Amino acid sequence: MSSVINVARECRAIVSVEDSNIYGGLGGAITEVLAENFIVIPFKRIDVKDVFGQSGNVEDLKEFYDLSAKHIVNAVKEVLKLKKENLIYRI
Repeated sequence: MSSVINVARECRAIVSVEDSNIYGGLGGAITEVLAENFIVIPFKRIDVKDVFGQSGNVEDLKEFYDLSAKHIVNAVKEVLKLKKENLIYRI
């Protein structure tokens, strides 16, 4: 918990990436820590939405589930834009 708070205070933006279901994962845990500590910063979760899993080529699956490098880069750009524009902050 203190690690998330420290990162939030130092970076003032967070992108979490995980190749597991949106429910019960890392992004949810980060969301809880931020909310319980009244920390409002740009935050984007990249994870598998609540759908049934599939098998196949790893790169194809990353693209299908929006987990590819392209999606991660876009999420980082999005939170950095919000950070730069100072639209969301309360730490």
